Amino acid sequence: MKLAFKHAGRSWLEWAIALHDEPKTFCHVEIIFSDGVAFSAQYGEGVRFVKNLDTSRGWWKVPLAVSAEEEQTVRQWCESHAGGRYDVPGVLAFKIPFIRQAMGAWFCSEICSTALQQIGMFSDLKPHRLSPNALFLHTLRYEPRAQLQP
Repeated sequence: MKLAFKHAGRSWLEWAIALHDEPKTFCHVEIIFSDGVAFSAQYGEGVRFVKNLDTSRGWWKVPLAVSAEEEQTVRQWCESHAGGRYDVPGVLAFKIPFIRQAMGAWFCSEICSTALQQIGMFSDLKPHRLSPNALFLHTLRYEPRAQLQP
């Protein structure tokens, strides 16, 4: 299992997300399970699984040292949340603090970090306050043996 972080591309929305905080690089994150199926929340799609997500260009992948049982726990949690809504207000709250996030809705780094909290990772973090950039930095701290795969 790994986390895949997408570099901001041509979209103004991708750059608005990426430029929010350091390292001003990433606009999206996905959990990639060992069978290649990806999970996250995406604007316009909501919370979903994707088969054959192309991460060959513009993505950094960080392998996570988890057991098969831990991966299964994360996947079951993800399955129970698939079909949820995307949290547009939650994303806007990074720049406009008085906006409240939508209950029962998720943005990418929020749902990925919450899923990993089910196995004890990132237990000290507040997922609703994590951008893709912040999750990337916390992942490197949490999993110092990780080999980045650009």
